[in-house]
Amino acid sequence: MLAASIYSWTVILGKISTFRKATRDSRKFVRAFRKATKLQEIATLATECAASPLAQVFEDVYETYKRQTGGVGPPRSIVPLERTAQTSGNNAVNSLERRMTWLATIASTSPLSASSEPSWALSMRFTDWVQQVLERCVPWPRALPRR
Repeated sequence: MLAASIYSWTVILGKISTFRKATRDSRKFVRAFRKATKLQEIATLATECAASPLAQVFEDVYETYKRQTGGVGPPRSIVPLERTAQTSGNNAVNSLERRMTWLATIASTSPLSASSEPSWALSMRFTDWVQQVLERCVPWPRALPRR
């Protein structure tokens, strides 16, 4: 039980740090995205905001766009760009959710021990918080239509 508790706290503290970085970089990226006038400016910024899931999605979509057009003009087809955005968004969410299943497993088994009830409640609150942060950090890839 002690090992599970230590592991849980390691995951929780690691996720707090990860989500803070992702939120900070996402805010920075969105601010610059709104101000930018050229895609190349945004692409340069995206590499600086590596912790941002939004920047990761933009980089992947921009690479697909450059392959299609050579970096100039409108895309020949929007479908590959949408597919890339969906895949990249899912990958970004998966990387943010990494090790969360272990935390959920530990949280679901810890009610079996009366002494671990406070850690179970904390784990459940943390899981809810993670879901809220994910919805704020990566709101739009999930909203893309599935094909």
